[in-house]
Amino acid sequence: MNIEGELYEVDAKKLEILDELEAYPTLYDRKEIEIKLSSDGSIRHAYIYLLRSWRADLLATSSVMLTTYSSLGPHGRVYVDNENVTSEEDMYQ
Repeated sequence: MNIEGELYEVDAKKLEILDELEAYPTLYDRKEIEIKLSSDGSIRHAYIYLLRSWRADLLATSSVMLTTYSSLGPHGRVYVDNENVTSEEDMYQ
């Protein structure tokens, strides 16, 4: 299976924030997987969050399924690199 998206390097603090956002481990499990980058074919390790308990009604109330994701998308929430973070508020832009 191929999934198109973005890969980010996060530190321990950012991972804690992501865990909280994804309600890990209550609602989602976090799993480490191997991925192959389409840009150069290199293999990396990444975390993904997987819903612990599937319910069919989630599709009826969810947003439109994305075929791709970019931090430059219409949501207007551009990713902030670690070196550009000057305060905790910067992480939530």
